[in-house]
Amino acid sequence: MPLARHVRNPRWPLLLALFVLTLVASRSSVSRSSVPPGWWRQGWPKTRRDSVAEAQLLAPLAELLMPKTPIEELFRSFPSPDGWGGHYLEPDLTAYGVLKDPNAALFVEYDGYWRHGEREGRTRDQSKNEALFAYGPPGSCVLRISHNHSRVLKDQLVGIQVSTWQTCCRASLERTLTDVFKKTSEGLNKVLCPRLAKRLDLEASRGSLRVSARTDRFVQMALAVKGGNTSEQISDYLGAEGFRKKEIELMIERASLSGTSIERALQPRIKWLLSIGLKHAEVVKAIATFPHLLVYSIEKNLKPTVQWFLDIGLSQAQVVKLIARVPQSLGYSIEENLKPTVQWFLDIGLSQAQVVKVIAGFPQSLGLSIEENLKPTVQWFLDIGLSQAQVVKNLKPTVQWFLDIGLSQAQVVKVIAGFPQSLGYSIEENLKPTVQWFLDFGLSQAQVVKAIASFPSLLRYSINDKLRPTAQWFLDMGLSQDQVVKVIAVKPNLLGYGIEKKLKPTVQWFLDIGLSQAQVVKVIAGCPQLLGYSIEENLKPTVQWFFDMGLSMDQVVNVVANYPSTLGAGVEKNLKPVRQWLLDLGLSEDQVVDVVTSFPIIMKLRLEQNLKPKQALLEDAFGRSEAATFISNDPRIFSYSYQRLATRLTVLVERHETHLLSSATRLTEAEFAKRFPRKPN
Repeated sequence: MPLARHVRNPRWPLLLALFVLTLVASRSSVSRSSVPPGWWRQGWPKTRRDSVAEAQLLAPLAELLMPKTPIEELFRSFPSPDGWGGHYLEPDLTAYGVLKDPNAALFVEYDGYWRHGEREGRTRDQSKNEALFAYGPPGSCVLRISHNHSRVLKDQLVGIQVSTWQTCCRASLERTLTDVFKKTSEGLNKVLCPRLAKRLDLEASRGSLRVSARTDRFVQMALAVKGGNTSEQISDYLGAEGFRKKEIELMIERASLSGTSIERALQPRIKWLLSIGLKHAEVVKAIATFPHLLVYSIEKNLKPTVQWFLDIGLSQAQVVKLIARVPQSLGYSIEENLKPTVQWFLDIGLSQAQVVKVIAGFPQSLGLSIEENLKPTVQWFLDIGLSQAQVVKNLKPTVQWFLDIGLSQAQVVKVIAGFPQSLGYSIEENLKPTVQWFLDFGLSQAQVVKAIASFPSLLRYSINDKLRPTAQWFLDMGLSQDQVVKVIAVKPNLLGYGIEKKLKPTVQWFLDIGLSQAQVVKVIAGCPQLLGYSIEENLKPTVQWFFDMGLSMDQVVNVVANYPSTLGAGVEKNLKPVRQWLLDLGLSEDQVVDVVTSFPIIMKLRLEQNLKPKQALLEDAFGRSEAATFISNDPRIFSYSYQRLATRLTVLVERHETHLLSSATRLTEAEFAKRFPRKPN
C-alpha cells in the first residue's frame, strides 16, 4: 500500500506522536543497550580537555568504542565517590556497552605525562584506579595507556605501552592509533564483547588507517577551549551577568567549567543565548545539559542553525522553547542531520506545517538516524499499525505487553506520551513484577490498568524502595488494607510522594488544626488527593478563609473532617464567589456561616452551571425573598439534579404544595409518584 495512503489516515496524527515518542524512548547510543546505565546517566560531558594530545589519541578510540554516540559524550565527569578528594571524578575516557557485561564501565586513562612513571605519580594513579572501581559497577575495567612505562596486569586493571607520535604529523598519529587499537584488543581480550574485539582487530590490521572528520572537529574544539579561567573567576563573571548562586554552582559543576575561557567561550555564547530569548534559568539548563555548545562557533554553527529553524517555519518562541528543551539540537549538522530529516518527513507525506509541529513538539526526532531509526520504525507502523485492526498484533514487546494486561490502544498512547521511558524497561525485570505487586496488594486488574493509564510514571518506582514502604506507611497510619487499595486506585501518584518531605508533614498539619488521628484517616480514605496539595499555597489559605468568614475552630474541623473535598475548592475561584452569591440573595453573614457549616459542599458547586439555574427554579416557584429563605433553611436542595428539581416543582406547584419541596425531593421516584400523583388534565 502506498505510504501516502497511510499518511492520510485520520489516525495519523496520533500514531505520528506515538512513533516519535517510541523512537525517542527507545533510541540507543549503543545497540547492545537501549537505555544508558544509571551510573552513566549520572555523569555529564566535560567542556575542557586536559591536553590536545589526549584529544588526538582518545577521540579516535572513543569513536571506535561507541560509534553511534557523539565523541564528546565519552569525555565525562561523574559524581565523586566516597574517599575521592575531588568534587567530581574525571576519567580521561569512559564507555559502556563495550565489555561482555554491557552495563559495566570501561575507563581509559592516558598517562602521557612522564611524571606518571615516578613514585608520586604511581601513587596518585593507584588512588584514581580505586575511585574508578568504587564508582563503576561490578565488572568494570580500567585501561591505562602509556608511552614510557608498563604496568603489571591484574584483575580488571590493564596497562598498555604504545609508541609516541608527532602532534603535527598525521601519519605518525595514525601509526600510534594502530598500536593503540591492537594492544587494547590484546589487553582486554578476556573482557571485551566479541563484536568490539573484532572491530579493533580489523582497524588495527588496516594498512591505511585514517582519522575521521568527526575526530578532527573534536580536536579543533579542544584547541579552541584550551587555556581558560579558574572556577572563582568564572563564578564572579556569572554573578555579574545576573545568574544566581545555585545556578552558577550547577553550571560550574555539571559542565566542568573550570579551565574554560570566559572571553572566548562563556561570555559570547551566554550573551547570544540571552539575546535570542532564553531566560537565565534556561541558559543554565542548556549549558549544564549540553556544555559542548560552548565550543561551537556562533557565526558558523549556532546562528545558522537557529536561522534554519526559523526558515522552515518555526516561530521565534518555538525556536527558543526547542533550544531550552533540547539544547543538543544546536549541535546537529544542518546538512547531515537537519535537512535530510525534514526532507524525509516531507517525502513520506507530511505537510510543511506538520513537520514544524513534529519538530516543535518532539525536537529529539531531529537527532535520529533516517536509516537506522526513522525508516525501519515507520515501516514497522505501516506493517502493523495503520490498518483498520483495533489491536496491534505485532507491536513491539513492551507495547504489546501493555495491550495484553488490558490497556486500550488509546491508553497505550497516553502511557507512552506521559512516560516514554517505559518502552526501555524490561518486561520481565521491571514491568511484570510491578504489576504483580499491585495485584498481590489487592488491586483488581482493572484498577491496575486504570492506575497505569492515569499515572504512567508509576512504572518507574522501585517496589522495595518506593511502592512497598509508601503503602506500608498508609497502613501504619491506620488505614485498612481495603482503604489503601482504594487510595492507590483513586490517586496512584500519591505513591510517588516522599514520606518524610510530603506525606508526614501534611498529616501533621491536619493534626495541628485539630483533627483527631481517626479523622485524619477518614480524610485520607475519603479524599486522598488532599495529600498532594501544598500546605502553604492551598490548605492553609483555605482554612484561614473559613476562619475569616466567621467559622469557629470546631466548625472548621467539622467541615474538614466530614467534607474534606471542600478544601479543594479554590478561594478565588469558588469560595469567594459562592459566598458573595449567598450574600447577594439577601442572606446575612450569620446565615451564610450556617449554610456553610450545614452543607459545606455548596462552596465547591459551580455558580453558572449549578447554583444559579436552580436558584431560578426556586424563585419561579416561591419568589425571590421566599427562595432565599428556603436556601438558607435547606441548602442541601442544591445536591439534587436540575431535572429532579424542575420535575418535582412542576408537580408541587400544580398541587399548591410547594412548601413540601424539601421532603419531596428526598423521595425516590416511585415514592414521589405515589405520594404526589399528577392531577388529571
